[in-house]
Amino acid sequence: MAGDFIVNALPRSPHGGALQDLASVQVPLLAGVVSLLVGDALQDRFAVFARQLVDRGKRVLAAER
Repeated sequence: MAGDFIVNALPRSPHGGALQDLASVQVPLLAGVVSLLVGDALQDRFAVFARQLVDRGKRVLAAER
């Protein structure tokens, strides 16, 4: 799974880095956050938790309409 994603180094900005700089690391950033929340990076637990987060996010976004 980790090989499915291309990891780009964060570009250095003269202004200390902008939020847009995170666009190139969205997948690794999200993977890191999920592993912190789950407590490990075991693929079976990680996948279940990530699916639950996606479902929850969809419900949140649907409620905003």
